[in-house]
Amino acid sequence: MKITEQALLDGYNGKTKGGNNISDIKWGRWGVTRIFWCYRTGDQNRTDGYNPQCYRPNAGEITMEYDRVSAIPLQTDCDTHPSVTRIATDEAEMWGVGL
Repeated sequence: MKITEQALLDGYNGKTKGGNNISDIKWGRWGVTRIFWCYRTGDQNRTDGYNPQCYRPNAGEITMEYDRVSAIPLQTDCDTHPSVTRIATDEAEMWGVGL
């Protein structure tokens, strides 16, 4: 199974204390797998190589963290996915700011 933004948003289950997103997705015969991920700028217009975590509207890619180190593209058809709003609300509760 290919992991997509749609799958991550469908399985969104909250935030880690460090701010990464948590998704529980169905993974073939292994059942449900927990994925830690975040939106990142994608090194757009940066010379220092840093790829900061950001809100989805500023994102250039999604990175999967910990045991699945890779990047996946954003999907334009996920712009209105309910979990995008839920992630923004969870971040506002964590850090006292919102979009």
